[in-house]
Amino acid sequence: MQDQKLQLRRQFRQYRDNIDAITRGRNDLAILEKLQGLPEITAANSLFCYISTGTETDTRLLLDWLLTQGKQLAVPKITGNGRMLAVAFTGWSDLQTGKPGIPAPVLSDEFNGKLDVSITPGLAYTISGTRLGQGQAYYDRWFAEHTVQHKIALAFECQMTDKLPADAHDIAVDIIITEQRIIRVS
Repeated sequence: MQDQKLQLRRQFRQYRDNIDAITRGRNDLAILEKLQGLPEITAANSLFCYISTGTETDTRLLLDWLLTQGKQLAVPKITGNGRMLAVAFTGWSDLQTGKPGIPAPVLSDEFNGKLDVSITPGLAYTISGTRLGQGQAYYDRWFAEHTVQHKIALAFECQMTDKLPADAHDIAVDIIITEQRIIRVS
């Protein structure tokens, strides 16, 4: 199954990488607009959100908007032992490129409060919420240790597929937002 996942990761990363800059920008804005109107987001007091890199669905405008809404924010920080922490995020000035090339706050301690929403990255998704991540299982391990009311994925429509292999430790998302639709996993 791991070989199949590796091949799928390459395939869906390529799909995402092939989106031209104009289409990507338009799609990112459409996803952001859908997310801003989501009741789970407006009702949330605290959110855990990845900082986008490369060709991932953009979260920078989302994080800026959430800060203006007075939300408590946490972002991922990978530690030296390969563990992911949720650390407080208050702005862009305190970020430094961390492991594995992901920007993270330098001096933040682990966020210990309740998190209402997690904005979760991935390479591919099914409408049943199955998620194919980068292969390090950071989020699967983190979700196994932390309770979050709503796990929301942001994806381009080209990242959606009918079927993905899943291991017992793989944790699904509750909502997927693409530029075309909002998918609520039942």
